[in-house]
Amino acid sequence: MQSDNDRIATIYHNLDPKDVDEILTQDFKGEHWGGSHTWDFTSHREYLQSGEKSDTIHEQFGQGEQVCTRFTRIFLHDGKEVSADAIHVKKFRNGKIAHIWECLNHKQVEEQMSG
Repeated sequence: MQSDNDRIATIYHNLDPKDVDEILTQDFKGEHWGGSHTWDFTSHREYLQSGEKSDTIHEQFGQGEQVCTRFTRIFLHDGKEVSADAIHVKKFRNGKIAHIWECLNHKQVEEQMSG
């Protein structure tokens, strides 16, 4: 049986900016592993509104207030469609995503951009 957190994590990967209020806390923070890039509630909504992108979830599991998702994202990067494997660890608070740690395979993006 899917938990509420699993359900919200799945909705997140629909990448619909209309879902942001339902699934993210107002003080939401996202960050790439290593802290190279961070984003907040407002900038995340803007990102979701900025062009076509899609996610395919391969695995998703969680316990307590954390859900881990392994997925592939297809998106436009400098006008070129690219695909990259990624992992999210989502931390929940009161039924919404409060924090995402993201690890994206940047090497895949670089290889597709140079090819």
